[in-house]
Amino acid sequence: MQKARIGEIDTGAGSRTPGESLTIAQQLQAANKRIKELLKKNRELEELNEFLE
Repeated sequence: MQKARIGEIDTGAGSRTPGESLTIAQQLQAANKRIKELLKKNRELEELNEFLE
């Protein structure tokens, strides 16, 4: 992995170093948090819509 990080070998398309994997895990965690927030907001708006009908 160290040689791949410094560019001495090509690990191929789609391969990631451990550091990049952590970044992707963090991005996934942030995306999941955002989805949860949006689902909650959607439920609130649906309830408000039902009330107003």
